[in-house]
Amino acid sequence: MRHTLLLLVPLLCCFSGSVAVAEHHCISEEIENKVGPRTTAVVLELPTRESGMMRAMTASAPEWAPIRFKAFTEDLNNPLKYCTAEGQIRPDFTGGTVVCRKEDILTKEKKSIILKSLIPRALKMHTDRLLVEPLTGYLIVPEFLLGTCAEFTIPSSHHTVGVFGADMLLYVSAGSTKGSSLAWATSCSRLADGRPVAGVVNYDPSFVTDSEYSVRVSAHEIAHALGFIMKTMKKRNMLTEVEGVRGKAKVLQVSSPKTVEKTR
Repeated sequence: MRHTLLLLVPLLCCFSGSVAVAEHHCISEEIENKVGPRTTAVVLELPTRESGMMRAMTASAPEWAPIRFKAFTEDLNNPLKYCTAEGQIRPDFTGGTVVCRKEDILTKEKKSIILKSLIPRALKMHTDRLLVEPLTGYLIVPEFLLGTCAEFTIPSSHHTVGVFGADMLLYVSAGSTKGSSLAWATSCSRLADGRPVAGVVNYDPSFVTDSEYSVRVSAHEIAHALGFIMKTMKKRNMLTEVEGVRGKAKVLQVSSPKTVEKTR
């Protein structure tokens, strides 16, 4: 999958500025260690007169277009999956549990912020910047049996009928996270060529605010679900350490050949 990496770089950089919320601590490397084996998804091509039947294959259109997301929030509708009162035991979606504090409670207001502000605004930041080869069929996601992704609720139809009209599926939760991580996300399922097509994102209710900062944190974490993982990018020699950028002593800069080409 080709990405407009240059435009995505700001979403992966450190955030700056004065904000009235806690500073976000990205825990993507920790999540990567817990995610477990990623499954291989398939796309069922729509039937044609020539084929007369559905065929399992990686179907994509030849023209590039903005990435299309579909987010599913079953775990925000199940009160057993998030805190509703102090003292409850609830999953943290990484394989453990937490004892709910007052600030961990997913109030109606915070749930509304996640659904109506953070998710749609963060996804728009990616659709405005990221081009892909659109999938043309029904995306079928295998079951997640182990690791972090298995903690999330996936509609059963996604394993059988599939989801149409999307290039990336996201499953959303709101479990409390230790430390100061406003949110975290990772990819769960990929096509045979390695392209991520399904992932999960978790929001910590204690840090949910309707702010530009929180939107950018959300976009940053969703980038991890899209496959932008520091460890992977370093392994592919896509990063260079530079000094004196935006007042920082040292920062990592995306320096892949495609990015360099676009900057010229």
